[in-house]
Order: sequence, then structure tokens, then C-alpha cells
Amino acid sequence: MKADLHKHLMLLDASNFTPLARTPWAGKEIASEYKKNFNPNSQKLIGESWEYSCSKDFPSKVVDSSQSKPLLRDLIDKNPEEILSKKQIELFGPKCNILVKLLNAMDYLSVQVHPSDSYEKLHQDECGKPESWLVLDAKPGCGLYIGFKEKTSKKQLSDALKADDLSMKNLLQFVEVQPGDYFEITAGTVHAIGPGVTLVEPQVVQFGKNGKTYRLWDWNRKYDTEGNRSNSGKPRELHIENGLDVIDPSKQFGSGFIQKIKKSANTFLPAKGVKMSSFSSNGFYQTNVIDVEPNTSFDVEIRDGYGILLNLEGKSAATNKSSTAVELKKGQPALIPASATKTHFQTNEACRYALILPDQAQLTLY
Repeated sequence: MKADLHKHLMLLDASNFTPLARTPWAGKEIASEYKKNFNPNSQKLIGESWEYSCSKDFPSKVVDSSQSKPLLRDLIDKNPEEILSKKQIELFGPKCNILVKLLNAMDYLSVQVHPSDSYEKLHQDECGKPESWLVLDAKPGCGLYIGFKEKTSKKQLSDALKADDLSMKNLLQFVEVQPGDYFEITAGTVHAIGPGVTLVEPQVVQFGKNGKTYRLWDWNRKYDTEGNRSNSGKPRELHIENGLDVIDPSKQFGSGFIQKIKKSANTFLPAKGVKMSSFSSNGFYQTNVIDVEPNTSFDVEIRDGYGILLNLEGKSAATNKSSTAVELKKGQPALIPASATKTHFQTNEACRYALILPDQAQLTLY
């Protein structure tokens, strides 16, 4: 591994996929569209691709010229200030707590809820998992389930969860979505992603801990050990008691609740041929979408932090002063570390990037 690897944009392994048994609702869009440059099987069912991760389950690997693919978390351990920045270490410590996933569903995800970090029944190695959803694509009529249609009591919710029918579905609030929609899913929010939706999901998981999800209801499904639907299989484990503990259903219903958690972007033109749509920080991270015209050059500088980049469309090249240009194909994740000098991008065709920065990092694009 190059000693100065952390001084330049770093490519991350683009095929960090979860197995079907973990995400039995998986769709084909990740393999056939976003990761077709890195996955030979366009029909492969992939529910999640972990683009930036220091998790022990699916950790990101750094792609460098030696092909050794060191773990990103090991590199951060050795060079925390150079990668994360002095400012971020002061705020969050010398570890990476942000996780970024690419997600696609062909079936309903389970209805679930995340606790806050202060939930008293969390184990020592568990934490909450606040997250956001940036919708990349949605088939006509497809969407998300967030909160409830009407004001609901905890008893009504409990009764619906214990019923053997579709009572739970009838309580849930369905939200049809389109590309560019962005939602903040905070602790205690009941949620599920519907089929036909592809999104980027940044979230916060404390380093060394497991972000806890309580599965409330799984649409009365059964699966075999490989993650395939099967009437002779078994249902996935539910966590109704803990889930009910952290939910206040009377405060998450109707269009007013959706208006509260659905965020609008501040859109501007920082450079010729470049449009940036920025969503405000939620106290953990800030999400940006950058659209670039073909044959366009622009520069990115980040102060007091780092940048998690995912190339969503097109092909481009990126370089820093005194470094060799690296190619960014569609589906390629990368890290712009804190110590990187100005990163220069040159597009060959129309490109789109998601760029996630930690809270209080300063982004300049020109």
C-alpha cells in the first residue's frame, strides 16, 4: 500500500454486496444498472451494496495499485487526522461512524424501527441508527411506508402486529416517491421501503457497535435458508416488544408528519456545467447531489472533514496535484480524505454523484 495513499482520492471496492439471506427482498437494479461495470451477472439479486463502511460485517476495502485492498478502517486507525480531519476527531472521535449504502428492493422490506442510543435495553455492543433516504429511482406508483395514515394508539398498533392478517398494512402510511426525494428517518420512526425503489442510504452507526433494527412486521412471509420465499420456510425474527417500547405512534401520522421529515434541497450552480443540490446537515452528515454536463472540468475542496463519493451516472476522471488520474465509472465509490489537496474532476459524459460529508465539514466546488 502506498504510504501517501491517504493524501489523494481513494477508490473503494465497488462490489461490497450483502447476501440474499440477509436481504431477501433484493432487486436486480444494483447489478443491472449501478454496478454493471463491476458485476458480471446482471440478473444477480442484490439488496444492499455497502459503499462506505467501517463495519466488521461488510467493511470497505481500499483499491490501490498494489491490489492488496487494505481495509478502510485499518487505514483510518493509522492515519485518523489525515483521513477524518482534526475537526471531525474533536467532534466524533478518531473513528468512522458514517455508513453509506446503495439499496434496491423488488419486494417489501420489513416494517421496522430504530431505537435511540439512549434506549435502556440496548446491549453494550448495540447503538441506534439514524438514517436518511435519497431516492434515485422509483417505478411508477412505488414508494415508501412511513408512520401511519391516522393517529394511532399503541394498543391499536400492538393488536395489528399480533394479528394474522393485513391489519398492520392498513395502518401504515404509504408515500409515493420520485427521484430526488429525501427523507430523514429518526429514532422511533416506523418505516419500510416498498418494491421498485432504489435509494442511497447514509446512516450513523457508532464504530465497533451494531446499529440496531427492531423488525415489527414482515408481511407474513416465510423464507428458506438461502433467502427465497417458501411456504415451507420460516418467518424472520420479529422484535415487537422492543419495537413498541421506542415508538410513539400518536406523533407520526398523516401528511403533516411526512412534511416534517421530507427535506428540500438548496440547488445552485457553483461552476459552469455543474449543478449541486444540497440537503442540510442533520447533525451527523450532509448529503449533496452533483449533476455535471459532458466534457466539464471542476474542482472539489473539503475543509474540516472528508467526502464520501458515489458515482451514480456517467464516467469521469479524478486527480490531485502530483497524483495519477483515476477513472470513476458508474457505481464506483471513493473517499476524498481530509488531507487531500484540491481534487480535480473531468467528465467524459454527463455525470451524477452523491457526495456525503460529515457534520461541519466545509465543501467548496468551483
